[in-house]
Amino acid sequence: MKTQVSVLAIAALGAAASMFAPSVQACGLPDIVAGRLSQGQLAVTRMQARQVSHALANIDRRSPRAAPRSGRPIVGMWHFTFVSLGNGGMGIPDGTVLDDGYQTWHADGTEITNSGRPPMTQSFCTGVWDRSGGSYRLNHYALSWDPTGTEFVGPTNIREMLSVDASGNAIEGEFTIDQYSPDGGTVVAHLDGTVSGQRITVD
Repeated sequence: MKTQVSVLAIAALGAAASMFAPSVQACGLPDIVAGRLSQGQLAVTRMQARQVSHALANIDRRSPRAAPRSGRPIVGMWHFTFVSLGNGGMGIPDGTVLDDGYQTWHADGTEITNSGRPPMTQSFCTGVWDRSGGSYRLNHYALSWDPTGTEFVGPTNIREMLSVDASGNAIEGEFTIDQYSPDGGTVVAHLDGTVSGQRITVD
């Protein structure tokens, strides 16, 4: 991913303007920043992002939640949202949704994300986590591809620091996304933002 962030269009990450789509996605960076999308394309991808976000929000409203009794509050399935903060230099306004999707945190310390970005750009990615005091740290990697799914952009590293509220049903925290060149040795884009989420249960 040449000097460009791929805005995972969250509606094609769950991370904002060069490799991600309309709303950046976690598993990569955005096209908006890199200027790879025309204004018309950006309008379409932003519309798709809003549609996906709206659909996910509606599903969540229909899903009652209950905290698990495992003693490890982060374990389980979550609907998450990444929001841009402090990325104005890349052309991404604060408050821009960069990704909106689902994460599952496993008791063995591994994690998997289903990002809102287009599948051909790589919408599934994985990570490892541990607990640090009252917070949860995630180190997550994705393999990012261009919007056509034919050119490898490079590995993407997503870091999260989260806390779970007293109910056990909501998370909040911060994330960073570093997009590397195809050789994995050079950071070509960096994003910061906030994470929020709600627990999904079988009820």
